[in-house]
Amino acid sequence: MTQIGLGKTTTVGRADMVGSLMRPPKLLTARSRFQRGEITAEALREVEDEAIREALGRLEDIGYTVATDGEMRRDAWMTGVSQVVSGFAAEYPVVPMPMPDGTTEPVELHTKPIVGRLRKTGRFTDREFRFLNDAARGICPKITMPSPAFLAWACYREGAGYDSVEELLADTTEIIRSEAEALREDGAGYVQLDEGFAGWTNRTTWETRGAAGVDLRGRLQRDIDAENACHDVLEGAAVRAIHICLGNRTNYNPEVGGYDRIAEQVFTELRVDRFLLEYDSRRSGDFAPLRFVPEGKIAVLGLVTTKDARLEDPDDILRRIDEAARFCPVERLALSPQCGFFHGVDDETMTLDDQWRKLEFIVGIEQRVWGPAGR
Repeated sequence: MTQIGLGKTTTVGRADMVGSLMRPPKLLTARSRFQRGEITAEALREVEDEAIREALGRLEDIGYTVATDGEMRRDAWMTGVSQVVSGFAAEYPVVPMPMPDGTTEPVELHTKPIVGRLRKTGRFTDREFRFLNDAARGICPKITMPSPAFLAWACYREGAGYDSVEELLADTTEIIRSEAEALREDGAGYVQLDEGFAGWTNRTTWETRGAAGVDLRGRLQRDIDAENACHDVLEGAAVRAIHICLGNRTNYNPEVGGYDRIAEQVFTELRVDRFLLEYDSRRSGDFAPLRFVPEGKIAVLGLVTTKDARLEDPDDILRRIDEAARFCPVERLALSPQCGFFHGVDDETMTLDDQWRKLEFIVGIEQRVWGPAGR
């Protein structure tokens, strides 16, 4: 499937990816040594470069037409922002997280709270994009960033520089919008914002706050408007996408639901080309919300889980694509992992070989459903 773009390639197939890839052991070791002051930033960068080149080569061999750098230059998915935007806390918070067996375990979040007014002091995707664009060869380079709406509701702390989430949202919108504008000038072919509406899938948000008389639809529209301010600067220049995450670790939060409450408003009003959606578990709900995906836009089905090393049954994935096509025509569907593969340095969900098997599996399904190169 061909999309408009200014990068070296404008062809993006039906096999997509969310963003992060697992770090090879040599990169984990190098980053740990850098954090202990044993090697320089330049030495770490050399290991990052090598790991990214190897991953891109593997993706090209598998048959992917779109790729990120695996977010391998980041400690966590939003690290790049907090490194060049002052006002974030120095450390990631650790919180008790519910587990499937009903217990709780301490988990380090990948989102830093704010401690003061935010001020952008530099670019946070320029080096990532330049290297990716040079190294990707025939693959469309995809850059991921946290969405302004996510940054506002996840990082806000009362009394920490802002009087309201709305005031913080104005700053996070300008920070991400300016980076998107710079990426357009760079020639980026694919830009994805992450997690912008994750909180809106939470049942408590609708049941508790709605009962309290909060104008939730108005607030959701506020977040959509903030996202659109960033997507609009890329119109006609890059594939624009949003990933709506439901959680990437093996824990199960019973309050997280599917997309039914937000689908009509978000799918019809958000000015993007692709919606990357998680459909690897029951908590995602059914495919009925896909009926709101407008003509000309793609729903990317995250049917292949990154929370389990076992490879999916191809017949099951084909059956689920058929189910989804009852609500959104197959020519407006694509396939991806449900989320990124990197869960944290303590993650033992799967091996690198497991990851590559899943990505190769996705391309195989792409070819069976949509034909060569997913066109």
